Amino acid sequence: MRLSRMQDIGGVHAIMNTVSQVYKLHKLYRQKGRFPHILKGEHDYISFPKSSGYRGIHLVYEFYNSQGRGQRARDYDGLLVEVQLRTKLQHEWATAVETVGTVLGQDLKSGIGDADWLELFRYISSLMAKIENQSIIKEHQHLSGRDLILKANYLIDKLDFFNKIAGWLTGVRLINEGKGSSYNILSIDTKEKKLSIVGFTDNKLDEANRMLAQLEQDAITKGAPEPVLVAAGDAVKLRKAYPNYFLDMQEFVVFVHTIVEIVREDNV
Repeated sequence: MRLSRMQDIGGVHAIMNTVSQVYKLHKLYRQKGRFPHILKGEHDYISFPKSSGYRGIHLVYEFYNSQGRGQRARDYDGLLVEVQLRTKLQHEWATAVETVGTVLGQDLKSGIGDADWLELFRYISSLMAKIENQSIIKEHQHLSGRDLILKANYLIDKLDFFNKIAGWLTGVRLINEGKGSSYNILSIDTKEKKLSIVGFTDNKLDEANRMLAQLEQDAITKGAPEPVLVAAGDAVKLRKAYPNYFLDMQEFVVFVHTIVEIVREDNV
């Protein structure tokens, strides 16, 4: 693919505290003459959220290098850069989807992957939208806040959300700290609250997949911990795209914990 055809050869996140601040920033970005880049397209996924539950505003610009006009500078002209504007809650949600998708090796942000995880993220997105007084996805518009909380709570329990997230975050952090290998099988014993990591070098991917398949079978037939295979390169990409992913995930976990507490206290 030619680089000039790519929509996100470069990307920027701008995180605001409130939706009104997001729209204020959006208005500033659209002011003519503010900078030389050319606005080529925009999508308001706050007013019209994606079916996945993703919310935010995307602005696509055609890059124009105003810092120098030599041949090398001109090489970048015309490339497309995407600017994403969203609130802190919306960013925590997007970070969580990206993090879980990285661990599972699934493109959750595109709606591809484990049905229970995808559905949980949809319910949580709608609950966040209600807090921010914004539109929820069409599939949930017939549901009350109580319905959303109860359905989310069911999946939180079914997925053993808190134990898995805690283990996965620890594993990804260790990999990013250089304590893992090129490929890493993470297994979480949720009863003992223990994480095990088995590492494989670059040339041992086939071996890693064979072990993964056996461990997955053991999880089904023997009730052994469910394994996931995480590549070090994917963990590094996550950290680069979401530098504060660990803290944002902790905030996301706090939000999910409030859902459980509401049900526990029977205040829904």
